[in-house]
Amino acid sequence: MRFIDKMEQKLGRFAIPRLMIFITVAYLVGYIMYYVGATNILAALSLNAEKILQGQVWRIVSFVVQPPTNAMPLFLIITLYFYFMIGSILEKQWGAFKFNVYFFTGMLMHVVAAIVIYLIFGINLMMSVYYLNMSLFMAYAIEAPNNTILLFFIIPFKTRWLAIIDAVYIGTTIFLGYLSLGVTFPYEFQNVLANMGIRPSPTNATAAAIAMLNFVIYYLLYRPKKREYTNTQKNFWSQTGQGKTKKAKDNHGASAGNNAGDFVKAARHRCSVCGITDVDAPNEEFRFCTSCEGAFEYCSKHLHTHKHVYRNSEGKLVR
Repeated sequence: MRFIDKMEQKLGRFAIPRLMIFITVAYLVGYIMYYVGATNILAALSLNAEKILQGQVWRIVSFVVQPPTNAMPLFLIITLYFYFMIGSILEKQWGAFKFNVYFFTGMLMHVVAAIVIYLIFGINLMMSVYYLNMSLFMAYAIEAPNNTILLFFIIPFKTRWLAIIDAVYIGTTIFLGYLSLGVTFPYEFQNVLANMGIRPSPTNATAAAIAMLNFVIYYLLYRPKKREYTNTQKNFWSQTGQGKTKKAKDNHGASAGNNAGDFVKAARHRCSVCGITDVDAPNEEFRFCTSCEGAFEYCSKHLHTHKHVYRNSEGKLVR
């Protein structure tokens, strides 16, 4: 059993369910303070290593109210909805505990990095969770690489391609940010970078590097092993008499692959009704149902036609 699963068994009851609701509300509160000009309050809640060491410990948590964007309200609503959707899907995929660990670990690493840099170099980095939010999207893209997102509500993009663009953006921010410590960029080059949304600075580079480190930790700890199903799926299949059938299919597929001398590709998505996977149908899109109790995924054929899963009076999952 993996370390993260052992932690969940012992500490899972302390997880905050639907955490992204509270995070989204915090972002909205921060934006309202920015919009009405209460920047002094935002400054008092921001991540400031010097002030934390002076006793203002609330900043360890309160810096999350920094809004993800200072754009017009319409773009804020779109951004908040996007982050809320991604966070909710990841929580359904991983469970509340793992999602809590992912987000709070990213926040804690921001605080630790800010304090360490301040103590060693005397530099007070005022970091936000902007890049942590970007790492949320990259984790979502790993979990659902074939899902389609309409860029500007018009241009369809597979999430894996947007994740690659995000990775290049973060990598460039890290490289140029630390390079700016010893190199002064021409004004014209800075304008080009600004138009691309890249502002090279040690602060941004550090925040981006922490977000990528959090993503790497996720990839090492959270990624399911070959042919691994969630506990909710296992319980549902066992209670509905499908456990033996699933096991037989998996064993048959593994033996067939071994006889052929090929490696069996692990499926990351599986329809809870027909059992089709992204290995069987690479172009198929899989979605989670928000009405089912538990993390149940469905193909496009059964997403709107399946019977919802709920817990009966005995606590068992039934359709």
